[in-house]
Amino acid sequence: NDSFTLTAKDNHRFPLESAPINAGTLIGATPTASQVSSAGWNVDSTFVSRTLSIDGHTLAVASYPIGTTGSSDRLVVLDVSNPNAPVLRRTVMTSIGAIRDVVVQNGWAYVVGDRFVTVNLDVANAAPNSPSDPCGRENAVAVSGGYAFTADIDCANNGTIYVYDVTNPAAPRLLNGQAIAGLAGHNFTDLQLLGTDYLIGISPSASGRDVVVIDRRDVNALKKISELQIANFDGFRGVVSGTKLYVVSQ
Repeated sequence: NDSFTLTAKDNHRFPLESAPINAGTLIGATPTASQVSSAGWNVDSTFVSRTLSIDGHTLAVASYPIGTTGSSDRLVVLDVSNPNAPVLRRTVMTSIGAIRDVVVQNGWAYVVGDRFVTVNLDVANAAPNSPSDPCGRENAVAVSGGYAFTADIDCANNGTIYVYDVTNPAAPRLLNGQAIAGLAGHNFTDLQLLGTDYLIGISPSASGRDVVVIDRRDVNALKKISELQIANFDGFRGVVSGTKLYVVSQ
């Protein structure tokens, strides 16, 4: 029921824009949601669809451990060329304990759980690739510019970010780990990219810093440049759209 108009523009004519033309009122069927059956996914009994990552027509579905549910190491890969009828491509047994986050990019999955692995999604039955395993588990992952950034948990618990060289995703390489938050008892549950220069960490930790902005231009010297405490709120995950960050709690 939204009305809309059309305007034509031509840089070689004057005036450059035509007068707006009333194109009428938008009408259509009531939108409906399609439910995707998990039959045939070959997941274990602890799997709960809680984590999604999409790139092009490839959708990765993983679990997430909350309480006594969701501690699955299975990664389900779907072809969503037709969003109303996704097709199962494969289920990957990652063998990294409970998956906590996944990013799909250019045919590869970057997955974190008890450790970080990469998986070639375009090669049937391709096995996960594992770099050196640092201390603790890894809670979140973001990938940009040939680097993967992951969030430590159950080791230093001070907002440590691990940096991997994934220029060749088939041979990921651990570069370093850096304590970013400057706080004790602080763990990031999500990492989001802001442009080409910044990384955003989201956390429900008792430190109260729900959002931390990190300068990542030098991957060997990450720097916290800003932090935000949201009153009566525990940040869990988020998404960046333009210059805005949208944060949800668990």
